Amino acid sequence: MKLYKYFIFLIIILVPCSSLFSTEKNDNKPIKILLIGNSYTLSVAVPFKNIVKQAKKNAIVVDASQGGWSLEQHASNKETLNKLKSNNWDYVTLQEKSTIASRSGYHRMLTSAKKLDSKIKLKGGKTLFLLPWAYRDGDPNFHRDTFYSMLKRVKKNYLVTAKDLKAGIIPVGPAFKKVFETRPDIELLAGDGTHVHVNGGYLAAYVFYAVIFKESPTKIPPGKHSPKDAKFLKRIAHKIVFGKRR
Repeated sequence: MKLYKYFIFLIIILVPCSSLFSTEKNDNKPIKILLIGNSYTLSVAVPFKNIVKQAKKNAIVVDASQGGWSLEQHASNKETLNKLKSNNWDYVTLQEKSTIASRSGYHRMLTSAKKLDSKIKLKGGKTLFLLPWAYRDGDPNFHRDTFYSMLKRVKKNYLVTAKDLKAGIIPVGPAFKKVFETRPDIELLAGDGTHVHVNGGYLAAYVFYAVIFKESPTKIPPGKHSPKDAKFLKRIAHKIVFGKRR
């Protein structure tokens, strides 16, 4: 219950009323966003860049993700560290390997995240954790595991880590859960049950957009790459982040 309250607190802090606060800078400088993770983040990067362009946001989005990598690998990788130093990033998103977030508790994740977070804050940036989706059939390392039970473990470890570092959360996993419960006919995951279908990639991107730009994704005009159920997915992202229907 305490972790759930902290999750709500993070959303309130990160997403204030758009009429009072704006991510757009007064001096017209672009919002600089660096994405760090593995194939999960890679699968969100392209649709996120697409919708940022559709919304005509003045933003630079750079992806430093590597397939299969953990935060521990990123924290000791020269290329990732050089990317962090290369700019004064406004936001840096971090995503841990799902097997670690599901099986190892938060301690291992926290150790690596701390190293990256300290470098992010040194440059004046804000750390945001991509709280991802779970596997369709749960983690095979757990007997009779399910999407919901795996997501519960992953969510807990992300929230504890974010709370310790006073970082923000991009609640993609809870958005997937909401779609599974309300529109199970919409395919969010690819055939392997772990990576995203195009629908899932765009749903994640809409959640990213809502958190980072503090603006409802329902305002984003349709683009040529938008999925068929884009309107519904935008509404789900809005509800998860802002806590009300749109």
